[in-house]
Amino acid sequence: WRRSSIGERREGARLPGAGWMVVLLLDTAEPASMTALLKKERVHFSRRRLEIGDYAWVAVPAAHLHTLDLSVDSEIPEHNLPHDEALVLDYVVERKDVNDLASSIVGKRYDSQKARLLQTGIQTRIFLIEGSTSEVTVPLSAHVATAATWEDRMRSASIESHVHDGFLPVRTVGRTGTAVFLRQVSEHLASKIAKDGLGCNSVLMSEGCMVRLPQLQEHMLHLKHDISASDLLRVMLSRAIAGLGPRVSEAIVASYPTLPDLLDALDRCSSSSQCETLVREACRKAVCHMPPAKTVQLLWSLFDGPDPP
Repeated sequence: WRRSSIGERREGARLPGAGWMVVLLLDTAEPASMTALLKKERVHFSRRRLEIGDYAWVAVPAAHLHTLDLSVDSEIPEHNLPHDEALVLDYVVERKDVNDLASSIVGKRYDSQKARLLQTGIQTRIFLIEGSTSEVTVPLSAHVATAATWEDRMRSASIESHVHDGFLPVRTVGRTGTAVFLRQVSEHLASKIAKDGLGCNSVLMSEGCMVRLPQLQEHMLHLKHDISASDLLRVMLSRAIAGLGPRVSEAIVASYPTLPDLLDALDRCSSSSQCETLVREACRKAVCHMPPAKTVQLLWSLFDGPDPP
């Protein structure tokens, strides 16, 4: 066995696909109405606190659940779920109804939640937007974006999450549609396990085969409380300075990991041209494109220089 960042990896090992049950994990903060909808879709699920994400999947030995009649009730009580035998699968869902997403964008929670999910090690990260933007009651503030409507802003958020962060965007019309989607993912995972078994390069977590649920929960708990100053600075830069973008923000943070580091560096600049040199060097080290001159001028004006015209 070789120790990975989370759990253990056994090179070349593959467990046969027979005898496993795919179980959807539903965060306790999710609406109570989802329980009835998932039962209607006959999804095997267990409601428990998830430190990050709203839905995740595990594979458990079916023999451990033989005392339950899941044909009558597909919900598995938390105390019946064999946590130490539950292998984490490589899928996680962050669900946002349209009002929650709008509030997250305005309040910047959206970026910090994405940052935590990116650090879980789970590769198939699904960003699910639920509902119609006609239902949004949150005002579209001018500082959020130049988009004219919430539909434009949420479409932009989905594209950005996919292109820059590797999230898979999914839209559903409401909770019923969400339950159907979750059933489809469960069925897909069960089919893959039956065909390919469980092992490295299967539907198990990519960064560590045989990651068990308690190990991931502990890892997620640390991530939830230990978002670094660098993560926050990266989010702040990409959101506060139009045209900077995630790649350049990451390049700057790679050279100046904290806000005091960046402020000290900018304080040593006596002009916007020196600020441009600073940004150019950071981009060179990170092998990314230089942002437009107007963007560099805005960075300089906001942090150290005179007010922009």
